[in-house]
Amino acid sequence: MGNKARYYIFTPAHFCSGGPEALHQLAYYMRKLGMAVYTVYYTYSGFPDVQSIDRYKQYEVSVVRYGEIEDEVGNYIIAPENAPWCLNGFKKAQKCIWWLSLHANEVKKGTLKERATLMKRRLLHEDLSHYRHIDFNPDNCWHLCASKYTYLYVSQSYKQSKVDYLVEPISLDFLRMGNVDLPTEREDVVLYNPSKPSAIMTELLERGRFNYVPLKGYTPEGLAERYKKSKLYVDFGHFGGPERMPKEAVFYGCNILVANHNAASNDFDVAIPQKYKMEDGMCAEQIESKIAEMLVNYDLQNVDFKSFKIKVERLEENFMEQLKGLFE
Repeated sequence: MGNKARYYIFTPAHFCSGGPEALHQLAYYMRKLGMAVYTVYYTYSGFPDVQSIDRYKQYEVSVVRYGEIEDEVGNYIIAPENAPWCLNGFKKAQKCIWWLSLHANEVKKGTLKERATLMKRRLLHEDLSHYRHIDFNPDNCWHLCASKYTYLYVSQSYKQSKVDYLVEPISLDFLRMGNVDLPTEREDVVLYNPSKPSAIMTELLERGRFNYVPLKGYTPEGLAERYKKSKLYVDFGHFGGPERMPKEAVFYGCNILVANHNAASNDFDVAIPQKYKMEDGMCAEQIESKIAEMLVNYDLQNVDFKSFKIKVERLEENFMEQLKGLFE
């Protein structure tokens, strides 16, 4: 498996967030299976000669420059859905898009008019940054999907292409720390992700009925401790994918309350009972009533999240099995 093939994974440089971490995880676990995998860093202005940031050195990154990519039959070149233009120009290797989200995707074909504009801009040596997608044909790619939400969309959009699931685990930091001996006594704290704003979350914060704690500025160790002490995590953002924080929260024993839309609306990506998914349009008073109920009944309701917790705990093992099945 993978003894001769080389795998090149385009990964954004300098960024520390869920998407870049998933791309580093992909390379890490593929290497654990004996594959020759290399990270190629990019920015939206090109392909810098840089090394990984400290946060991702635990993934034992093996970096190559863009010019060192071997565009040969049998090799694979992988890019996230928000940077498919990285795949432009490669003719022989298998091109792959890993859909980590749906709403941020830049996967599209250029129209004839756009192609003509691109040609003109090239001749005039003008900025091409807004036309990068034009040379890219998603029909010729293998599409890998990190959620059921994206899988359903991609399967319908690219019916002639190969489409498969590839769902990454939670961070290696949390897996190494583990989640044994979780405390039974927890605080009446409502955790939320400030990087995913929503109108209803803004209103809830302004009303200030509960002790809301933003998950920002923590080390992985600090974040784990915060999860362990708290009863509830809420997330009413857009859910372009399953998101990492709901999985981290349930891994450490939090109950969770989410918006019932996008990736959170199905029973695969956020696998919790429907009664913990708030419908769009619900007013602040209705959501506060549900939060109050969940804080009071934490112990009674925690069993409702057990199956999702087990699923999260098995993500690493399942990811390895997916990789074996996809690339063997």
